[in-house]
Amino acid sequence: MNRKMLSRASVIAMLGASVLALSESQSQNQPAYNPAIEIQTTIADGFTFAVVGDIIYPLPMAKSPDQAFQSAMKPVKAADVAYGNLEMSIVDMDDFSGPSGGFMGVPELVDDLKDLGFDAVGRANNHLYDYGSQGMLETNGYLEKAGIVYAGSGKSYGAAYAPRYLMTNKGRVAFVATSTSMSPTYTSLPSIVRAAPPNGEAPGRVGVAQIATTQVFVAPRSMAPTLEAMKKAFPTGGALYAPTDDTPERFSVMGQVFKYGDVTRPEFTYEVSKTDVAQLLRSVREGKMKSDFLAFGIHSHETKYPDKPDTDPLPGDFLQGLAHQVIDAGADAFVGTGVHVLRGIEIYKGRPIYYGLGEFFRQMDMNRPGGQMPQRGDVNSDPNKYETVVAVNRFEGGQLAEIRIYPVQLGGDLRIAHRGIPRTPSPEVAQRILKRLQKESEPYGTQIAIVDNTGVIDLRPAKRR
Repeated sequence: MNRKMLSRASVIAMLGASVLALSESQSQNQPAYNPAIEIQTTIADGFTFAVVGDIIYPLPMAKSPDQAFQSAMKPVKAADVAYGNLEMSIVDMDDFSGPSGGFMGVPELVDDLKDLGFDAVGRANNHLYDYGSQGMLETNGYLEKAGIVYAGSGKSYGAAYAPRYLMTNKGRVAFVATSTSMSPTYTSLPSIVRAAPPNGEAPGRVGVAQIATTQVFVAPRSMAPTLEAMKKAFPTGGALYAPTDDTPERFSVMGQVFKYGDVTRPEFTYEVSKTDVAQLLRSVREGKMKSDFLAFGIHSHETKYPDKPDTDPLPGDFLQGLAHQVIDAGADAFVGTGVHVLRGIEIYKGRPIYYGLGEFFRQMDMNRPGGQMPQRGDVNSDPNKYETVVAVNRFEGGQLAEIRIYPVQLGGDLRIAHRGIPRTPSPEVAQRILKRLQKESEPYGTQIAIVDNTGVIDLRPAKRR
């Protein structure tokens, strides 16, 4: 090797060593990548997220002269983002050719929802298929045209479970929604409603993002003689074949699963699909990685006690664990609907969990397809179903700073045209609603102050107040 080539090789070697040394120095000074940053909350300070319960109303309301109604809508309109569960179909009956029966509204409702302040809705619930797959897709189409984000149902399995997004001037907000209440107790088409992925030649199915649950009655042993007598009298439970997986401790009676437990009164427990939960947690992680804030909605009727099927303030025993998993995966708010009364509020890792927000519009008395006369559903008119709230969550520095809870009364004793519409209540009723919510939230360690007929959960450090 001549002297020139040797010199050139030396220079290259020196340069390589310098680059390597610089790279090592930079890597030593650079902190290790932390995957946790991907689910950090980066929404701008002062972001407000308003949440309400179920929305069921047939005709536009935004221009109503009812001042109590307009007053109740102010917190919804003032929030940066407002979310509720749309538990009805929006269809044009003049051209609709699908099955009909159940809760519906006219196409003008999508613009009305926008005028009332709603930016996003959950579309996973037990009334999703009141008008079949055609009604579900038509409703979603109207929402898309109006610019209202929806989550929890879609044209495919992937679309139903996918996160949906809304860009705001304070950052991008994502939504994931699901329902557990899709059993025959809540709908006559449980297998058709559920979105299904492709399988071989089968193309998959439109439908809802569901968490399948198996409801199990937990019975005190004192009921054993009664249950054994019923099992002997109805060995197959009315089916063609008897169950093959019964044990002395877990068995079926007339199609319902029972097990004995150390309880003083019958109650429910729930076995939840791990596959469905895993898919939804994946959607939460994906949605949060692509956004600054993520809200998770769930429609759940499941209760603790069987003697209060739609008014039990105690949720099914799976719901708290699921809520914690969802927030651990990156969600910033867990919004429960389905049950027809208010349930408690929990603050977990600085994030709000609403176990049940009741109903915000409850106009099912007149929410019927054309040709059916309005009819008072007084058999389902527990007064507590007509009392609810608007909860406004404010975030600062990526943390929940405060929740303001505005009581709402739906007028269960009014004539059908005015019944089930949210209104600001009298001070007396406001106090009653807030005190009930205080009581239901206490077991979760949540303290709600009542200030000027408004509930307040203040999570700000004392020095910042």
